[in-house]
Amino acid sequence: MNERDVTDPAAATSGQADETKSSAPLYRALGATGVAFACLGVWALSPIYPDEIAYRQQSGRVVPDHGVVYGLYEMCPSNVKAVPVVLEPVAWLLSQTMRMLSPLEMRILSFAAVLAVVFTVVRQTAGNRNPGAGYLVLASFVGVAGASLIFVRYEFALELQLLSCLVAAGRLTRRRTGIPGDLGVALGLILAAALSVWSHIQGLLFLPLTSYLLARLAVRRFGSIGLLAGIVPLALFVPPALTLHHPVCTEHPEIEAFWQSLAFDDSNFGARQLALLLFHSARSYVGSFVYAPLFPIRFLPGVASNAPITAMNMLISLVIIFMAGLVLCILAVSLFRWCKSFRLPLRNIAPTKLFEENQPFVIAALIALPVLILFAYDAQNAFYRNSYLNHLISVAACLILASFSGPVALRFTKGASAIIGIVVGASLVFNAVLFVPRLANGYEGPSLSVLRRWSQASHDTEKLARLCKMDLRRGRIIVDDFTQAGVYSRKMTIPITYLHLQANLIGMSTHDAAISVKANYAILHCPYFDVLDIRPQARIGEVCCYTFG
Repeated sequence: MNERDVTDPAAATSGQADETKSSAPLYRALGATGVAFACLGVWALSPIYPDEIAYRQQSGRVVPDHGVVYGLYEMCPSNVKAVPVVLEPVAWLLSQTMRMLSPLEMRILSFAAVLAVVFTVVRQTAGNRNPGAGYLVLASFVGVAGASLIFVRYEFALELQLLSCLVAAGRLTRRRTGIPGDLGVALGLILAAALSVWSHIQGLLFLPLTSYLLARLAVRRFGSIGLLAGIVPLALFVPPALTLHHPVCTEHPEIEAFWQSLAFDDSNFGARQLALLLFHSARSYVGSFVYAPLFPIRFLPGVASNAPITAMNMLISLVIIFMAGLVLCILAVSLFRWCKSFRLPLRNIAPTKLFEENQPFVIAALIALPVLILFAYDAQNAFYRNSYLNHLISVAACLILASFSGPVALRFTKGASAIIGIVVGASLVFNAVLFVPRLANGYEGPSLSVLRRWSQASHDTEKLARLCKMDLRRGRIIVDDFTQAGVYSRKMTIPITYLHLQANLIGMSTHDAAISVKANYAILHCPYFDVLDIRPQARIGEVCCYTFG
């Protein structure tokens, strides 16, 4: 008998065990991603949120506006800016993407980004000492949090930046990697950071994490000299971001005062007032996730209170409070581990080794710290930002708990994961029963139902342009959330909601505001012409038009 025909049972069993062990992280990641898909899927028909249209208007119109950033406040000519050179590639890419995709189609990208983050973080933690920690990321979907995680707001770009950082962190855990792959990951870090900074000033908060990971990639290739790579994102993006996102309205101080009211200002607060404000903010934070008779600006249909809803809200609140408490724990543990690294004389430790130690703790801290900053920054306690903060906390918790293998840590993780799993599962059932039927019936909310036919906007606009004798190439067209899709490729469109807001802040009529910004045309749903106090000149279905002058 030939030796090749003899099978060693012990070797075969060992090989099967190794194969099962190597595939376990993938199976865990796929399972968690499947749960996340279901939790987000129930919100597939949730109405378009007004800020999604505002994001398109503010950050996605570089191509039709020929590189000029008009923003949302047309009554502030002093606020008009040019696109910074280093941000031109991502600004152009975002503009072209939004020209091709409707608001509903853009949500597919947001949906995919959240799922990719879940998959990536669970797969990374599943291969660590405490693999069950990855399931903590499902705390992102408790209560109604998933409804706002799919919004294509400014946090969408921040999610892509987080994803690029997680991909880079995963690559750094591999012993052997190719140069093309490292270059691709480094390019992804730079592009994601650029898009996030272009979209909102909050993109600066993840720049330290981007710099850390970029430096780690460079150090592994080039040694200590690679530390200089960490300066690149800061040098490239901080100066243009501070200029681009510094709002100015010298023409109307009332508008500047309104902008300042949206961010936290501690100049007029004493210790007692600050404590009360923090208490109110914490209460609003928890309230962002529970079922309510009236949601902010009716972004979801209200839910009548009863015994099951009350009990469910208590469970949701407990999970949210628990996750919020982890922020301080994450920062404290990370600081302790970092200080512990300096316990031995530094001359005995290579700089590159010291730099690479405690990577999960450093990354978790650089995710958790922006949570505290964003919480303090948002004076309005916006529910959509609170949902995203909870999402960031859950990601940071996964990374840091996965590094602990003691029996206490394992039991704590299993218990927390079990409770979170129960609450997330119950939330999924509640959401499917309470919201899906009403959303499927075309619930509009504060903006538009996703069941709207966006192609109809272009069709109606072309007809109205002929009826009202418009030359749309002239631009300066007043639009609403729906009609903007029909003239998205035209120069300078003016959102009626923000024009009305500016008029109220200044104390003038919306019609006078339209004249002051030299509007040429208005293409709006017919009821909006009551806001403008003018009679439309033509109508097709629900949409009317008017030519000024």
